[in-house]
Amino acid sequence: MNTAIMSAFIRMYRTRCKMGLIYNEDKSLLSEKEYDRILKEFSRHEDYDYFINNVLSPIVLSRSIYHDEVLAGEKRLGFDKYVMVGCGLMPSPKILNESKVVLVDYKEILVDRRKREAGSVSYDLDLMKTSIASIGLSGKLFISMLGLIYYIGPQTFDTLLKDLSSMMTKGSSLVLDYSNFDYDERYLIQKKMGGALDETILNGFDYDHLEKLCDKHDFLIYEHLDAGEIEKRFYQSYNKVYKEVKPFKNICLCHIVKK
Repeated sequence: MNTAIMSAFIRMYRTRCKMGLIYNEDKSLLSEKEYDRILKEFSRHEDYDYFINNVLSPIVLSRSIYHDEVLAGEKRLGFDKYVMVGCGLMPSPKILNESKVVLVDYKEILVDRRKREAGSVSYDLDLMKTSIASIGLSGKLFISMLGLIYYIGPQTFDTLLKDLSSMMTKGSSLVLDYSNFDYDERYLIQKKMGGALDETILNGFDYDHLEKLCDKHDFLIYEHLDAGEIEKRFYQSYNKVYKEVKPFKNICLCHIVKK
């Protein structure tokens, strides 16, 4: 199992959750057979529902909800291409024509994905070795890098922003999440799990560093949500009625715009 499959399971699990709906995925790329197998594995452990909802779900839920919000706004403004970098098994947005969608990930992820969802243009790319500029896109782009920064680290992120800046025209935007240094205990559990899957989670950075990188590469931080703002915006109403979902205190969501 890899993090792409685990994230798909979490979105499917929460969509089917009977304790109120936070996030609704119209169509999962995970098969019923895969979902049942993973759920069976979890159900062998006591309090598995608590573990899924409070340790595994908060980051995936927050980024998925935020992605859909920002995408809806950017669609109204208009863009040439939507690029999902580190797409994993996140379904292509139903609100977009397939011709507008470009997927970027490791070759093995895309091979698996093509068996589940056909249609979108895709590029297999190892961002630690190859520049994203090599895919040849340009213009007004909306780029999702949600779930990516944890695995490439600050130095590669710096290079990635430089390359993206050269591709994107004014008004293009990025949506991403990252970890600061105020580590949540649940996040440390996820780091251990990532290591066991040979998907090492690298060190994060603070807001000041992000701001400097954005300024360096001609980007502006349009919106930044910390844990308190994420909880208020996405979970406040839900938590008044159901078991609380607490965002990780070290995870931030960000919408960045090309100047």
